[in-house]
Amino acid sequence: MGAPLPAVSYSGVHQGCKLTVVCNGKDPVSGVDSVGTVCAALTTMAAVQAVKPDLVINAGTAGGFKVCACALQLNARRALTPLPQKRET
Repeated sequence: MGAPLPAVSYSGVHQGCKLTVVCNGKDPVSGVDSVGTVCAALTTMAAVQAVKPDLVINAGTAGGFKVCACALQLNARRALTPLPQKRET
């Protein structure tokens, strides 16, 4: 598969369950966070092959989280589409 992925993982045990959190990491060339659906899919595939988990939970944050003061915002990639207008009869 060529060069290894820049993913980083953290493991631990909570109430007897082994937990592993895997993040995409940073691009080794540009130094920016590896984000997006392709990076997420490749990292998930590599993590499943390496860890062989019973369960995979995807936070679905391809747009990333942004923390502002006490509020948490989700910066989604999806463009919001307007709701259909209600027709009068």
